[in-house]
Amino acid sequence: MKPSLACLVETPFGLTLGAVGDGARHRRIVLAALRAAYDEHAPGTILDLGERWTADDERQRQLEVR
Repeated sequence: MKPSLACLVETPFGLTLGAVGDGARHRRIVLAALRAAYDEHAPGTILDLGERWTADDERQRQLEVR
């Protein structure tokens, strides 16, 4: 089963809204997701919100195959 809409945020696992304490980014992501939910999209759409993790290489290390 596919979700009707998924919003992609490229951050490390467990930090979906970004770094702890980064209220401005948290708000930006939540508002973007709410705007996306309001707009019409085809079922199964994955929408990239354009947020990227740049603090360090934590996300890349989590994605490496071990």
